[in-house]
Amino acid sequence: MTNELPQAQQIAAAREILQPNPVIKGKYPVWLRKILDKEYATFSLSSVLSNLANETITCIDHWGISAGYYSGDPEYCFVAEPYGIGHKELAVIEKFCKKHNLKWYVSSNSWHFPGKTIRLVIRPKKEKV
Repeated sequence: MTNELPQAQQIAAAREILQPNPVIKGKYPVWLRKILDKEYATFSLSSVLSNLANETITCIDHWGISAGYYSGDPEYCFVAEPYGIGHKELAVIEKFCKKHNLKWYVSSNSWHFPGKTIRLVIRPKKEKV
């Protein structure tokens, strides 16, 4: 017999300890919607990245927006929280971000399932004042 908590309770306990920023699922930040619509005539970042890579990109999982603070200004960041990410996916994310003057990073502190998923964050670069 195991003393392991049900998954929902594990997630709640991990969120309480790690306190990741919550994610509003299924929404794109305005700045990213504009890029996707203007440059690619789509509202699917996963499709755009897959086309750039010439293969299916699966790291845009459990995605949405989350508040992020940088340069003193509150902004919504795009967040995806996959169970893993490979070097090919990171390379195409880098290519996309470079093209659109965006910054990206990966964090171990995720909202979807803390301790099991990672957090990919994409946001606009801010000019230093």
